[in-house]
Amino acid sequence: MWGQKLGVSRVSLFEGAGNGRTCSNTFEWCNEGISSQKENFQCIPYEEMDVCRESFDSKGVFYCADTSVLLKEQRRLLIPPDVRSMLQCALYNDGKFAGMVGFHDCSGRMWVQNEIDALILFSELLSTFLFKWREKERASQAKKGCPAEPCRR
Repeated sequence: MWGQKLGVSRVSLFEGAGNGRTCSNTFEWCNEGISSQKENFQCIPYEEMDVCRESFDSKGVFYCADTSVLLKEQRRLLIPPDVRSMLQCALYNDGKFAGMVGFHDCSGRMWVQNEIDALILFSELLSTFLFKWREKERASQAKKGCPAEPCRR
């Protein structure tokens, strides 16, 4: 809904895997005519993501109007090759980095402040509900005696 309303090309949710050492794209929405990149961004080791996490500002926002100016490692790890501008919002669980939501645009648009503010708010709301939901899932799986899904690369 947010992707359609703001006319972005792709929305991606990255979460830490159950093993606590990797991050994967767990959800992706693509606008009409935009190809999925979800499978290309699985089980990324957290230590490789340091260059990306350092790019977030104090509010947990990483905005880039022109992805061609990013470091090669930043592009390789988290930004599909067709993306020309993007906004990423960090997700925190109990004050600890736990993933991010990426809003990608393939046309090279300039984001206006009210769009940025709306996406930041969406990310904050998403993190609140997402981590409570994931905790319920883990508790339910534990009751059933199911181990956490390992990350396969």
